[in-house]
Amino acid sequence: MTVLKRCRAGAVLVGLLLIVTFSSPASAASPTVNTPTTTTLTTQGRTAESYTGLMNGESFQQDGIVSHRRWQYAAFWDEEGYVNVSRRPTNGTWQTIRLTDYRTTTTDSHNVISIGLSHEDGSIHLSFDMHAQRFRYRKSV
Repeated sequence: MTVLKRCRAGAVLVGLLLIVTFSSPASAASPTVNTPTTTTLTTQGRTAESYTGLMNGESFQQDGIVSHRRWQYAAFWDEEGYVNVSRRPTNGTWQTIRLTDYRTTTTDSHNVISIGLSHEDGSIHLSFDMHAQRFRYRKSV
């Protein structure tokens, strides 16, 4: 049985395709549960607290970690105030690059890093350190 449901999101019409299949319980495969793995992104992240928060991982931060095509990407401040961008294949080891062209001089917890990925060309977009400051942005090439 196939049901096509349409809903309206702003001015964009979004289609949702829901496919429902029926089978007898005896023919259904038993579900499997895999043990989750834990990896450490960094032990060098900025830990100075201000305004009762940290610069890495604030609740209002927009996308500090994102996934695209079996890769995960994360951005964070290191202890010396530099932006770091990391990536890993899903369930793999993190690789990190440190951007040394800009160094924050504050520990203001509102200066989080947000990361975005272009699904068209795979470029990485970063915005950071903008609490009552000018626009700071980097795009990968």
